[in-house]
This record gives sequence, C-alpha cells and structure tokens, in this order.
Amino acid sequence: FEHVFTDEGVVFAPTDATYHMRRAFYTFANFPELLLHDPYLNFPGGVNVPWPPLFDFIVGGTARIFAEDQAGFERVAAWASSVFGALTVVPFYFIARQVSSHGVGLFAGFLFSLFPMCVKYGRVGNPDHHTAVALVGACMLLLCTYVARRDVDDRRIMLMTPFMFFARLSMFLIWHGNLLYLM
Repeated sequence: FEHVFTDEGVVFAPTDATYHMRRAFYTFANFPELLLHDPYLNFPGGVNVPWPPLFDFIVGGTARIFAEDQAGFERVAAWASSVFGALTVVPFYFIARQVSSHGVGLFAGFLFSLFPMCVKYGRVGNPDHHTAVALVGACMLLLCTYVARRDVDDRRIMLMTPFMFFARLSMFLIWHGNLLYLM
C-alpha cells in the first residue's frame, strides 16, 4: 500500500495499467464518452485505439459514481483489479459447490485466490483488464456447468442463452484476445 498510496497521490503499476488509466480517466472526465481516437498514439496524427473499451469504461464509470475529482478517481481505480479479482472467487465457489459440496466450493474459491496470476494482476494499484477477463470467464464457466447438468431441460437452456450471449460479448469488449476463447 505504501508504494501505491503516497503523499503525492496514487502510483500505478508501470505496465498496461497506465494506459488503462488514461482511457478510464477520459471516461471519468467526459462520461459517458470513450477514448476511441487517441491523439497521443502515433503522435501527432493520432490513431483509433485498437483495444476494447469495456474495462476502462467500467472503471471510469464507477469512479464517476464514487469520486468527485482526479484524486478520488485514482483511489477508486487503484482498487479496480482487486475488486474484480475478489468477485471472481464467487463463481468459482458456485461451480465447485454445484459439482461437489459447500466445503469444496469454499476451498475452490480460496485456492483460486492464491494462484500467482491472481495475486499478480489483482494487486492494488494495478488496474489492468486481466482480472475482469477472469471474472467474466468464471461466470461463463458457471453458466456452462448449469447448462451441462443431466437434469437440464430446454427451457433452462433457453433461459441461460441471453446470459451466455452477454458474457461472451463482455469477454470480447474487455480484451480482444478473448476471440481465441470465444471460438
């Protein structure tokens, strides 16, 4: 925390997180707009941003609700990946509970939270899209476990279809590399 929340403000990880914050701050300052053409990419002419906007829009929109200024935006954004990572434990719990028991569900959520990938990308001050991808992917897996049950009927499959569509669309709008998973 002492390396993220400093007297000078929030210090973000020097990786993709800094560009996510540029786009999220643009949404925060100009809500509900998205930074789709960035004059700083391929300066001076700019270029259309080649990355999907949903993660940045969610962070900027959430900060718009909970913050009033740039300092507030930075505090909210610093927690983004940690919140997405913590929420990902919930679908893993329900997946494991469905195929086994309550205790196995708790253990699965706990075990997932300790994976090095979760710890790395879910840390405070690293607002990157990877934890959002994990959350949506876990939700998709949960939906698949509901549909794949032996006792499932056509009505239940039809009820799950819009949720599957929404989850797949969300995956694509968070990270374009998800096209590999969606195929």
